[in-house]
Amino acid sequence: MRFLLLLVWTVGLPVVAATSAIADDDANICSKGAGDKQIAACTSVINSGQWRGADLAWAYYNRGIAYDDKGDFDRAIADYTQAIKLDPKDTDVFFNRGVAWKNKGNLDKAIVDYGEAIKLKPQDADFYYGRGNAWSDKGEADKAIADYSEAIKINPKDADFFNGRGSSWSEKGEHDKAIVDYNEAIKLNPKDADLFNNRGLAWREKGELDKAIADYNEAIKLNPKDAGFFNNRGNAWKRKGDSDRAFADYGEAIKLNPKDAKAFFNRGNTWKDKGDPDRAIADYNEAIKLNSKDAKAFLNRGNAWKDKGDLDRAIADYNEAIKLNPKDAGAFLSRGAAWNNKGDQDKSIADYNEAIKLNPKGSDFFYGRGNAWSDKGDQDKAIADYNEALKLNPKDADAYNSRGNARLKKAEFDKAIADYNEAIKLDPNNYFAYNGRGIT
Repeated sequence: MRFLLLLVWTVGLPVVAATSAIADDDANICSKGAGDKQIAACTSVINSGQWRGADLAWAYYNRGIAYDDKGDFDRAIADYTQAIKLDPKDTDVFFNRGVAWKNKGNLDKAIVDYGEAIKLKPQDADFYYGRGNAWSDKGEADKAIADYSEAIKINPKDADFFNGRGSSWSEKGEHDKAIVDYNEAIKLNPKDADLFNNRGLAWREKGELDKAIADYNEAIKLNPKDAGFFNNRGNAWKRKGDSDRAFADYGEAIKLNPKDAKAFFNRGNTWKDKGDPDRAIADYNEAIKLNSKDAKAFLNRGNAWKDKGDLDRAIADYNEAIKLNPKDAGAFLSRGAAWNNKGDQDKSIADYNEAIKLNPKGSDFFYGRGNAWSDKGDQDKAIADYNEALKLNPKDADAYNSRGNARLKKAEFDKAIADYNEAIKLDPNNYFAYNGRGIT
């Protein structure tokens, strides 16, 4: 996979009369050196007072590259800006300043600079590719696709352009189009493990797990030291229901990269699904140590504590998850259920209210609030919420069962029986519905 490389002037020095051998040496090092020596040489050239216009711009530009290589993006940008003032027609300086802005996380300024480079040199595919990457990082998939397409028109032999467009199609959920682009990228560069990994991700999102695993296998053959490939294959095995193979892949990912929080998180999820909350919690603990800002890890650890019946610890984790991501309706849903289990229906209802505000189309949120209203003794409000849940998901056997329970409490026996019948039709193994119908 290619990363955007800084464009370097290495051919030809500015045509000026050098006053000494030292000046000549500085110019050469400024042109072809690296690191602090290059910075010192370019600074010497800039401070000499012998350089003007495009020649002086050249020295600022090369010093900017040296700062860029050191990760000092502010100084790099300052030098590129000075170079642009001195020579505003040089496309490479705009491009490199765009790269530096992107590395700093200022995507809007990066996009402006890439745009300026494109205006000055509209046939350079790399400029479109760079801007496409910035649009992609901003979440503007359509604009990214437009730029990647333009790059492909100019140079249809570059695998990275197809890979970039494939990633943007995937972001839009158009996995078939993504796979077509990944196919093309793989044809152009069949030794790039990342391309197989990316196509594997698209196959997985389509639910084609065998094809996803085949691609991850290929990625692992090409690069058996990449923990991410094992982690992704583990996710596919988990989705196929093969937890043993999933555990093996997560274990390999952790061996290769013991700092990989995602592998611990995913293995924790697999332990939880197998009904082993203690091991799940141990893995979530490790994931949280490695990444204390991961709201999902706190949420899932909270769910594991809830499975163990430790509601106080569960609520503490849900609190942290909500602090880290106050827009996650699922965290309010989980905390609401925990409060209800603790017998605090008012706090439970408040959490479900928040979840519904964040996602008014979530049937589970109305169902959960209905349970809290029912436990609080307000069966009318409970039934109203179950009605809403069933509108959103008419195949929810549990909602019919719970509405049947609320109607039973109101002595609406015929309606209760109708609800239990419907629950049983949808889920013939629903013990609670048979029990409720028997009582009614």
